[in-house]
Amino acid sequence: MAERSLIDRTIDAVDSFAERYRRPITILGAIWLGLSFASWAGFITLPELAILTGKPAVYVSCAFNALWWGWMNPRILRRRTVRLQNSEVANG
Repeated sequence: MAERSLIDRTIDAVDSFAERYRRPITILGAIWLGLSFASWAGFITLPELAILTGKPAVYVSCAFNALWWGWMNPRILRRRTVRLQNSEVANG
């Protein structure tokens, strides 16, 4: 088997972590969403952190989404497909 590149090893590690901790990550995401809705509706007041409010929040979220949807997510899906194909070949 050929040596995997650093990015492939990193993607495999992140994908493995996300698969292993899928339920806690989903629960944290739901809590974050609920807090966001409650804050937006005015039910609760969250502390104003510079990175999470105003223009910095827009820039950070735009950068994150551009990296995630434009580069990381397609690469993770390709690696997952390659790993599944390799495991099917190895399993016969």
